[in-house]
Amino acid sequence: MRSPTTSGRSSSSPCDVLGLSALVVQLNNQFSDKATPATVLGPFHIDGSPPAEFGYDMSDGIAGTPLFLTGTVTDTDGVPIPAAILDVWQADADGNYEAQLPEIDEARLRAKYRTRDDGTYCVRTITPLGYTIPLDGPVGELMAQTAISPFRPAHVHFMLDEPGYRKLITHVFPANTPYLDSDVVFGTKDALIIPFTECPPGPAPDGSTLDRPFQHATFDFVLTAR
Repeated sequence: MRSPTTSGRSSSSPCDVLGLSALVVQLNNQFSDKATPATVLGPFHIDGSPPAEFGYDMSDGIAGTPLFLTGTVTDTDGVPIPAAILDVWQADADGNYEAQLPEIDEARLRAKYRTRDDGTYCVRTITPLGYTIPLDGPVGELMAQTAISPFRPAHVHFMLDEPGYRKLITHVFPANTPYLDSDVVFGTKDALIIPFTECPPGPAPDGSTLDRPFQHATFDFVLTAR
C-alpha cells in the first residue's frame, strides 16, 4: 500500500475521520435489516461515468490483477431488479483514483453497469489497493496530532439510485485485506466484507477465457422500496 498522489479537488473531510460521516449514513439508512448496508461516499466519485454492459472491462488495460465482481440486484423480497444501474468506481493498483490524477482525461476505473433481465450483473476490473486518505488541509493537521492510522482497506465503491427504491451508496471489501478493523473513515461493515477467490487461468465469469490468474468475488445487492 502507498499514499496516493493528491490534488486539491479531492480532499477528505474532518467529519470522515471523526466518524461523523459514518454516523450520519447509519442514521439515514435504517430502513430494513434485509437491505445492503450503506457506507460513506468518499471524495472521489465522478459524475457521468460511461455506460457498461455485462462483463465490460473498466480497467481498460491498466496494470493489476484481473477481478470479476458478480451477483444480483433484488428488492428485500428477493425479486430481481432488471436494468438496475450500478455506478462503480475504485482506486487503481497504486492506490490512486482518477479524480487524483489531473492528467487523466478519460474514464479510469469507473463505469455504470446495467443488470440483465434476471437482475444479474458482472463487473470486470482489477483488484484495488488500500491507501491513505489525502492528508492535505485540516485533515492532515488533525491526523498529525493523533496515533490513528490514515489507511483505508482496499474496496470497490457502488452507488445504486433506482426509481422506486432508496438510494444505496456502499463498498465491498476483500476479506483478509489490511486495515479492515481500523478503517480511518469508519466505513467497514461485516456484511460488506467478502472473499476474493483466487482463480487459475481459464474460463472467467463473463464468458471469456483468461490466460493468467484472476480473482472472483460475488455480492448480492438488496434495495429497499420507497
